Amino acid sequence: MSVPRARPVQRELYDNEERGRGLRLVAALAAGWGADERRWGKIVWAGLEGRG
Repeated sequence: MSVPRARPVQRELYDNEERGRGLRLVAALAAGWGADERRWGKIVWAGLEGRG
């Protein structure tokens, strides 16, 4: 099984689609997010801020 090397990007949303909302949810909840490439694939990360 090969790992796609494309970096994740938010895409345009359409009401009738059932997929493609993952990064929008992450961006809405996280203080920041990104992706790091590794020899074997990629890691998508998100930074969250605590309240209180």
